[in-house]
Amino acid sequence: MFRIKFEAQYCKSNQTLCRVCNEIINKNDIRIFIYHMSGNEYYHLNCYRPKVMQYICEKDIRMNLDGDAEQRFKEWLEEWNSKYPPIDKPYHSPPNMLKQVESKPSKYKRAWIEVFRFMSPAEAASKLSFVCKEFYHITWDEELWHFYYTNEFPVPEIEINNWKNSYIAMALKACIGCHKLMEEDNFFRCPLLKKPLCMNCSNTKKFWVFTKSQAKAHYQINPNLLNVQFYLGKWSSASCYNFMIKKAVVEYRQQNKQILLKELENKPQYQDLKEILDSIKLGKLHKNVPPDANLMANPFYPCYEKLVKYLKNKEGGVKWIHGYLKNNN
Repeated sequence: MFRIKFEAQYCKSNQTLCRVCNEIINKNDIRIFIYHMSGNEYYHLNCYRPKVMQYICEKDIRMNLDGDAEQRFKEWLEEWNSKYPPIDKPYHSPPNMLKQVESKPSKYKRAWIEVFRFMSPAEAASKLSFVCKEFYHITWDEELWHFYYTNEFPVPEIEINNWKNSYIAMALKACIGCHKLMEEDNFFRCPLLKKPLCMNCSNTKKFWVFTKSQAKAHYQINPNLLNVQFYLGKWSSASCYNFMIKKAVVEYRQQNKQILLKELENKPQYQDLKEILDSIKLGKLHKNVPPDANLMANPFYPCYEKLVKYLKNKEGGVKWIHGYLKNNN
């Protein structure tokens, strides 16, 4: 999942062309070989640049080199990996993140803590702490980091003395799915969320990876309308996790629902229509769940399908409800 895989080998003839410079790769020179169902790709070692800008794991590479060629390839690999954090090794927090400077707390500390709760931990630690000394002191407050910890991770059974350091350790080393600390050989650092993900959780339905076309087919909506970012995947196609897409779909449908409710506002004669609208479950529209008998008995049931289509992808626009209200006044 989102891993760079290729084979480093000797060129077997003078008949292969580099995909980048379109020049012949000389026999016995190092070449990068990538297998695709549509056709193989070959590159000079100095020409090759992975399409996904991330760390390359040695266990994902097949290397059929020896001697000076092997040393030269390892130097190239080391230079590339020096630019990115490892995805299969534990990442330890820098020492300067675990230091605290003694300073006098602000008299408005209580109010600022409540405000900081609306910020993400990353914003509090990396941005707000640099605003002034008072903010820096508050970003080390145990109550604030206790809130961050319990809001994202399960409450630990053991007593914790330093909530900030504990949160940093969990954020860097704990799986985002099961919230368990990872073993070295049983996780990778997710390129989409920049957090660890264990192999067991990566195979669950929540962490399925959808391309834009798959998301469109599954949720029956144009992904470009959603407030979600798709990332470049291993097959050079934009991809995103299922739970992120599902959350964006529900938010999009909720916005559409609010638009319809606003159109029906201050119109008591359409109370039954509002009840139909409230009964529609936004998270299950793509599953075509049949309505119950009580809903079918509603006098406004004939417009149920139009409401569903609008909530899904604004099909028909708001003008249809204006026409419906006008014809029934």
